[in-house]
Amino acid sequence: MYSTLLFLHSALRWVFVVLLVAALARTYWGMLRGVGFHKMDRWLQISAASAGHSQLLVGMILYFHSPFVEYFWMDPAVSDSNTQFLFFSVIHVVGMMLAMMMMSIGVALSKRATSHQQKFRAVALYWSIALLLILLLIPWPFSPWAYRPLWRGI
Repeated sequence: MYSTLLFLHSALRWVFVVLLVAALARTYWGMLRGVGFHKMDRWLQISAASAGHSQLLVGMILYFHSPFVEYFWMDPAVSDSNTQFLFFSVIHVVGMMLAMMMMSIGVALSKRATSHQQKFRAVALYWSIALLLILLLIPWPFSPWAYRPLWRGI
């Protein structure tokens, strides 16, 4: 089950990131061009937010089935010797929850805004922060906490 969840979480990441970048690009385009807020803008926001929440849900299920997390919470001192355990057990999950909170705040403020520019600004600000967090906390192959099979014996 763990490997299936890990694959699903990894695959959904790209769907989410593509939708998020597309929604942000359209948001910046609308904000800079001074155009109106259209159904397509709302649809992209809903799609990106839904993909993000789905990704978070799969990630939370994965969190509770992860041998990384289980091992870390059995002995939190293990993070001193291996940053991967700390990253996947605390940093990644908290950071991604914060990113989804930023996206949710942006959507909520966008719905309450009275002008098109206010709608675009709310999404642009909060979703840019969310994208930055997400890009920083994805375990890229070149990052210091990227997945490496250091925990085979667990």
